[in-house]
Amino acid sequence: MSKTAIIFPGIGYHTDKPLLYYSKKLAADLLIISKSVGTVVSGAWQRQNGLRAKNIYFTPVEATFDFINAESGIVFHGTKDPWVESNVVIENCNRLHLPLFLTEEANHSMEKGNAIVDLENMHRIMQCCQSYLMGQDI
Repeated sequence: MSKTAIIFPGIGYHTDKPLLYYSKKLAADLLIISKSVGTVVSGAWQRQNGLRAKNIYFTPVEATFDFINAESGIVFHGTKDPWVESNVVIENCNRLHLPLFLTEEANHSMEKGNAIVDLENMHRIMQCCQSYLMGQDI
């Protein structure tokens, strides 16, 4: 099994941060993991290069949905994300038939400010990512 992933981090959120660090460990075959503004770049890059890949979209911004398609992907969003309103993410995920995992009260980093709660949420998020990558129901 290949362990190849293309990761597009967001502004100030590099690959050593929890969402990207743990998810890149789960990578198998062609997978693109993107975060925030990186979700726009990844969508545009895939479209420009005619790529079809599995995608994990962490906290996409509104412009992301101008570039991604319903081929394959999973979306994570916190309801207190100041970069995009939840209804925009929900409506676009519904339109594109993309699974959406909401974390109530989480910010753009999928955190709530309580270390234990945040670690529990990271665990849940990584479990969802692993299930998605293994083709299991999520």
